[in-house]
Amino acid sequence: MRRVSLIGCVVSGLLWLAGTAGVANASTMPRVSCSSLTGQAIQAADIGLPTTGATVTSATLVPASSTLPEYCAILGAIHPVDPTAPDIDFGVDIPTAWNGMSWQYGGGGNDGVIRDLTAASNPNTNVPSDPPPLAQGYATYGSDSGHQGVAATSWEANQEAWMNFAYEQIKKTHDVTMDLMHLMYGQAAKANYWIGTSQGGREGLEAVTRYPQDYQGVAVSVPLAYFSDLFFNPPYLGVKQLAPGSWIPSTKGPAVGNYVLNKCGDAAGPDAGVVNNYLECDVQVDPTDTPNAFANLECPGGADTGDNCLSAAQLPTLGYMYGPIKYNYRLANHEHMYPGWGTGLEGSPGWLWSTAQPVAGDPTYGQGPGASAVKAYFCFRLVAGDSNCTLSDPSFSMLSLNLDAWRQQIQTLSNEVDVSEDISRWIAHGGKLIMITHASDAISNPRAQMMLYDRWVAHDGRNQVNQHVRYYVVPNQGHGAAGTDATGTPLPVSVDAQGMLQNWVEHGVTPPAAPDAVTESPTAPYTVSYSKPACLFPGYPKYVAGPITSASSYTCTTPLNDLAAQIGGDRLRRGMTQLLQDRVQDISRSLENTREACEAVNRLSATVLDSAIDENAGLSIAHAKALITTISAEKWAVGCLKAHPTDAGEQQLLSLADTLDGLNLNRQPAEALRDSLHDVAFGLANTRYTQLGPERRPGADTCTALTRIASEISALSQRRHGGLTAAQAAALQSGVSDVQSTLGCSG
Repeated sequence: MRRVSLIGCVVSGLLWLAGTAGVANASTMPRVSCSSLTGQAIQAADIGLPTTGATVTSATLVPASSTLPEYCAILGAIHPVDPTAPDIDFGVDIPTAWNGMSWQYGGGGNDGVIRDLTAASNPNTNVPSDPPPLAQGYATYGSDSGHQGVAATSWEANQEAWMNFAYEQIKKTHDVTMDLMHLMYGQAAKANYWIGTSQGGREGLEAVTRYPQDYQGVAVSVPLAYFSDLFFNPPYLGVKQLAPGSWIPSTKGPAVGNYVLNKCGDAAGPDAGVVNNYLECDVQVDPTDTPNAFANLECPGGADTGDNCLSAAQLPTLGYMYGPIKYNYRLANHEHMYPGWGTGLEGSPGWLWSTAQPVAGDPTYGQGPGASAVKAYFCFRLVAGDSNCTLSDPSFSMLSLNLDAWRQQIQTLSNEVDVSEDISRWIAHGGKLIMITHASDAISNPRAQMMLYDRWVAHDGRNQVNQHVRYYVVPNQGHGAAGTDATGTPLPVSVDAQGMLQNWVEHGVTPPAAPDAVTESPTAPYTVSYSKPACLFPGYPKYVAGPITSASSYTCTTPLNDLAAQIGGDRLRRGMTQLLQDRVQDISRSLENTREACEAVNRLSATVLDSAIDENAGLSIAHAKALITTISAEKWAVGCLKAHPTDAGEQQLLSLADTLDGLNLNRQPAEALRDSLHDVAFGLANTRYTQLGPERRPGADTCTALTRIASEISALSQRRHGGLTAAQAAALQSGVSDVQSTLGCSG
């Protein structure tokens, strides 16, 4: 079989995109019959990652129906290098009259099946009035990601199968499909899209960061952005509920949910009972921002007296749910933490509640979707080498989780399955990405998705990112849909990401700042019974006037807009109102640069705190508290409340760590030294994470740690096999000295 030049495909695709925006797409007819593809072999050389080739197992011409055109339904298998690994089963549906473009469908959950390629991808990213891609003349394709069946089995123990699941099947399935298109039509797709939800959303983001040259557009919703933490979060919460009395049964969920709604839902009016302002609500329950947030929910005397309150022993458990997990080492993207969960659906039985009291050593423990996959990962990868470890092993429990003891395995997992903060190649390629988050999702952490977007902005700049990414947040919705308004009516969830992406890529029409999330009837005339704006992050829909079921009754606003509106209202001394307004404008002007924006937010916070203390300033305590809450939301909005190194000394430390990576050092001592540099940098960031005011001088422990690192560098240069020359050591020690000077250490 003739090899397809994938580079050539990309170049021709880019030329097509540049030259045909706004031009109708002509259909292309096949050069060979559909049935002739049965038994067709694709050579390993035609696939961009290692395989032993692929085979078409069937190719069937399906006649046109009332909803679909005539198309060729292709099934096949991509064969592994490791003979013990399973095949990647794939499918391709391609219309006889093909428009020359294609959509790759992502999976879901544990994958293991090929999605229905004739249907819409998902209600989150499609509306009934927008026909599925195949019905519009696009080819559609996808795979089972390299294992058969959704239940977790021993495939997770096979490295090739695992890496297929992690991300490699994306590229392999793409390349085989492009090869088949070239065989049938003499060309690969001139515009290629990805669309996926949940696991398929994570896979779409992997396509963006790992294989940007293969896609012109990607649409994802509720993606599993920091997938590694989702493996550990259920057992992490289980471990935190082992102590007597600490378990919160789901029967208390409604009490927690009502408390949250009363605390930060719209207090009155037609939209009462709905958490629209998700960022501000999140910071009001995150113990990092709001200590003792649930104090008023405590049962009298602290004992457990019923489902309408929490005991003193249960209150800290909520803190573990809403607060961040902090690691003592770095993960992918230099992360040292995983954010707490969002608010709004605590009253749902399927929230984060464990169905039973966790018991230490319980081998049957597992909560939440995909629990079997989590346990299989624990068994086959975290404790790999234990031949007695099986899913039914009575001696193994996920409640044995120890984040520090399993550091190496967790870091490996993070690098394999967590989406990168670097989308510079996607930007350079000219790709277009639509991402949708549901702010009350208890399966795919919404705050982790927001954190990933903030990382992109910090890495590549807000203006650059926003030219290629449209990031929307739908408040008060779960993984699929679960939110209701005060009348009990389900809130709208469907956003036409598919249609917006097609218009953006093919016609140059940038998606709007506030497309409608809708509830639409499934058949013509596709009546919209409920609509609400899906605002660009960090925006949220604020009710203005009119029926709550109409998007025209809302406007999108942001925490920064809220700050501008909140300033005033007290009799401030002359010039104080103007000073606060100037501080807000400073934030607005510095949004392009994350570090500068964070510094501006901290300056505003310090000014508010100083004014609240100054009796002559005229700023009441109540007004100051309201401002500080909104400022905390703005920190999330601009990405500075993430325990991530952004300030000068922290950046200098990370630069030194990167310098170490480029030196020819023995692995173990070099990694230990590099981790020490990272730990100090993130320790400083974690200090700022807990502060509302300006950055303070580092403590003595930080300066002591820097002195110790300087000594370690000297010792490493004197080791016989250390690999560090005297000149390299001197340069590194000079760098440490510069950090000490920046931070104000004495030496």
